[in-house]
Amino acid sequence: MTGDQLIGVIRGKLRKRMWMMPGDIVLVGFRNFQSDKVDILHKYSFEHARELVRLDEIPEHFLT
Repeated sequence: MTGDQLIGVIRGKLRKRMWMMPGDIVLVGFRNFQSDKVDILHKYSFEHARELVRLDEIPEHFLT
């Protein structure tokens, strides 16, 4: 986590099935050929994100 702002590209499978909102917790994959863009691979539900916090996979401040 460098604090840089990157452009997230929603992959085709999620594009018309799911809405993305500011504050959503997503799983991204970095591109080898474009350093300023990432691919959004998965959007976590609030319940799943809370479970990840409980397991210490992500910091608690992500849910506030």
